[in-house]
Amino acid sequence: MRGMSGARRAGRSWLARGGTALAVGGMAIIFTGQVFAYDCDSTKVSTQVYNGSGALTSGSNGYTTPEGSTVYDVATLWDTTSGNRYDNNNDRYSGKVDFRFFDNLTCTGDGTDVGTVTVTDGTATSGTEGSLVPGDYAFEAAYSGDGWSYNVDGGFQFTYNGNGNWNWDPNSDKYYHGSKGTCEPFKVAPAVTTTAIDAGTSTTWSNPETAGASVYDTATVGPAGDDGPIDGTVAYSFYDSADCSGTAIGAGGGAVTDGTGANSDTEGPLAAGTYSFEATFTPAEDSPYIGATGVCEDPDTGLVVTTAPTPVPTATPTGSVLAASTPSTGAGASGTTLGVLGIALLLFGSFAFVFARRSRKTHIQNI
Repeated sequence: MRGMSGARRAGRSWLARGGTALAVGGMAIIFTGQVFAYDCDSTKVSTQVYNGSGALTSGSNGYTTPEGSTVYDVATLWDTTSGNRYDNNNDRYSGKVDFRFFDNLTCTGDGTDVGTVTVTDGTATSGTEGSLVPGDYAFEAAYSGDGWSYNVDGGFQFTYNGNGNWNWDPNSDKYYHGSKGTCEPFKVAPAVTTTAIDAGTSTTWSNPETAGASVYDTATVGPAGDDGPIDGTVAYSFYDSADCSGTAIGAGGGAVTDGTGANSDTEGPLAAGTYSFEATFTPAEDSPYIGATGVCEDPDTGLVVTTAPTPVPTATPTGSVLAASTPSTGAGASGTTLGVLGIALLLFGSFAFVFARRSRKTHIQNI
C-alpha cells in the first residue's frame, strides 16, 4: 500500500506519509516514510424520529405515530471522549451519514436508502417516508467517519483524496472514527374514524339538531397494513361537552372485525346543549397492531342540540267583524225570539199594505 498508512494504539493513530506499509496479522507495519501521530476519537451517533408534529414520544407501545404520518430521522454526532456534541467551534469533522428505513422493528434486512447526507454542525437529516399504514418500522443511521478512521463495521478505513494523498490534515490533531447508531424502532397506530348518527332518521348527524333528538356513534379502524385484518374491540365514551372534556359516560361498544366496529349505545332524548363521542380501539391479543383513540366527534363544534322553537300565537282580529251569531247563554233576547218578532213584523207589514189598498179602492167607488 502506498502513501499514508497506519495503526491505532491506545486511542492514538500513527500515520506514515510518503512510505509503504505491509499488513501482517491485522497490523500495519511501516517500512519507510515519515511517521505522524494524531488523536482519533470515537464517535457516538444518536437518532430521533420526527413526524409533522415534532419528535415522536414514547408510551406503553414504545414510540408511535398516527396512520398516514410522514416521518424522517435526525442523526446527531457526539465525541465519546469528551461527551460533547460536535460543532464547528470546537471540533474538526466532515463525513456523511447514511440513513436506512425498515419495515420491521429490528432493522433486519437491507432496508430502503433514505439519503446519504453530509454532516452539518454535527447533525444530518434523512429523507422522508410516508404516508405510512399501520405496522412496524425503524430507522438506522451510520456515520462514515472523518479522514482515516474505523469504518462502521469495525476495522480501519482510509479516505483517499486523489493525487496520491490521503485525507490527513497536518494542522489538526483530531479525527473521528465512523460508527453506527442503534436501531430506532417505532409503530404506526391505526386510524380510528367515527361518525355520529341521528337515531331518529338513521342519517349522519347534522348540526344543529332539535331538543329531543337521540344519537349513536359508529367507528372504523384502519385501513390495515401488510399485517392483515384489524380485529379487536372498540369502546365509546359520551360527553356533555363539545371537545370530549369533563366526565366521560360509558356508551357501550363491542367487537371490531376486519376494521369495522360495533355501534355505540344510543344517547337521548337530548336536551339543548353540546355533546361529543370518543372511540378507543384495543387490538386482539394476537394482533400485530397497537391500540389507538380516535379524534373527538365532532372535533370542531361538538354535536349541537338546540331548543325546539316556541309556536307563535295567532293575532286576535280588531275592529267591526261580521260573524255568525251564536246562541246566547246570558240575559236578553235569544236568536229564536228575534226570529219570531221578525216574522210578526213582516206579516203585520203585509196586512197593513193590503188594508191600505182596499181602503183606497172603496174611497174611489164612493166618489
